[in-house]
Amino acid sequence: MHFYSFYEFLSYTSIFKHNVLEGYRSGVYGSGFKSLAKRFKIKGGHMLIKRWYRQWDGTVQSLNRKSRNGRPR
Repeated sequence: MHFYSFYEFLSYTSIFKHNVLEGYRSGVYGSGFKSLAKRFKIKGGHMLIKRWYRQWDGTVQSLNRKSRNGRPR
């Protein structure tokens, strides 16, 4: 279990995640994952935003929660 697993159960909407991620600019001071986590007061911090970013393809729909069957391995 990762340390941010608890935070994924908090109810951040897909639209909210999308708005946060639109502010990300790689290599631009004040626009990184840590800065976004502070600005938007994300519980779970920059690691949670990184996880959203890996899932994100630029659309709100890509951030919708996927249903999982069974217990994670």
